[in-house]
Amino acid sequence: MTIKLDVLIIQLIHVAILFRLFKKIIGDSLTQAIIKRKSLMAKLEDADKTYAEIIAEANEKSDALVQE
Repeated sequence: MTIKLDVLIIQLIHVAILFRLFKKIIGDSLTQAIIKRKSLMAKLEDADKTYAEIIAEANEKSDALVQE
């Protein structure tokens, strides 16, 4: 069994072309989706912190009103 050099080169070119197409078509959209998801997760973490601060402030105000 011999490996034909011209067939090997053509197959390598095909693999390179398929990889480029995958990266351009699917890879970019996946990257954008991951970046968008990470930014939403960061916003949610900030929202949780803000929510906890608001609840703590409201509890303090309610305790102050009850004591008056």
